[in-house]
Amino acid sequence: MQSIDWRHSKSSLAESRVCGLVQQPVDGSHLCWIMELQIRIKLGENNFTGELPPLINGLNERPTLRLLELQHNQLYGCIPDFINFSMLIILNLSHNGFSGALPKLTGVSNLEVLDLSFNKLSGPIPAEWGHELRSLETLNLGSNFEIDGMIPAELGLIAGLGELDLSFNKLTGEIPDTLVKGHPWHKMEHLRLNNNQLTGSIPNEFATVAGHFFVFDLSHNKLTGTIPIEFGSHWKLEKFNLSSNELVGPIPQFGGCFNLEILDLSCNSLTGEIPNFHEMPRLEKLDLRCNNLSGKLPEFDESLVSFEFLVDNNPKLSGSIPASYSQLALSVDGTNVDEM
Repeated sequence: MQSIDWRHSKSSLAESRVCGLVQQPVDGSHLCWIMELQIRIKLGENNFTGELPPLINGLNERPTLRLLELQHNQLYGCIPDFINFSMLIILNLSHNGFSGALPKLTGVSNLEVLDLSFNKLSGPIPAEWGHELRSLETLNLGSNFEIDGMIPAELGLIAGLGELDLSFNKLTGEIPDTLVKGHPWHKMEHLRLNNNQLTGSIPNEFATVAGHFFVFDLSHNKLTGTIPIEFGSHWKLEKFNLSSNELVGPIPQFGGCFNLEILDLSCNSLTGEIPNFHEMPRLEKLDLRCNNLSGKLPEFDESLVSFEFLVDNNPKLSGSIPASYSQLALSVDGTNVDEM
């Protein structure tokens, strides 16, 4: 296969994808040279291999780089620090094999998107990111599996943060309420902290702030306490997942969640009766398995023809299946519900 000469590719690299380039190692000096000349570099999904070179002081005091997308390649090694890249807006190094600590991001105050997901990064999340990255709108560190320590309270200083994904790591401690506290018109719409080792209760601030989540996923942690009832009025909420925690108490009324599609509260210790879920025309899946729920099955709108309702392993549930369930995908194993 013909080799790639980075030195003669500068015109085609800016503002474009390079297709069909496989099994080619990244030459560190050439890549650094390209980054010094280009404003936008989009080289995702090209099977590039190799390491990124050290990026010293805004590339020789020419911090013109605004976009760097190298996702879905085979890059490895440590991610170099990004110092004085004052024009950088998007940094996407996801879906590679980078390892080691998270990089320093100093003088990168205009960065809006930081995606380092699906790598092998480890260690704590730098608290100073909350001070340095005030323009950040998306932070994705999901599926690194080795990022540990506590979620820095300083991330709450990023008032415009709309998407935060720290899922599938080893984060511990309580969820800081500062992520939304003090920002009454916060922009957080997608929060994924699932599959960690987080403890404590769900901060009430997440349920009471003005502005609502589309996606809220804290599943597969060690959270305790009750589900704040205020979540039931989040009309923009589409996916709500608190499964596989240690939550107790009743299920709140979700009558105000008109756009809710998936509600998963399975594998907790929730008690009481199942509330009604009327006026929720978009509901596709309700998973309440493996709790301590009691009483009878609630009525549902008969228009829910593609609705999946799972209540297995709630031994205190009893009664018969309502006629409105004729079109539902229902699972009641491990209950006392009459299936006749």
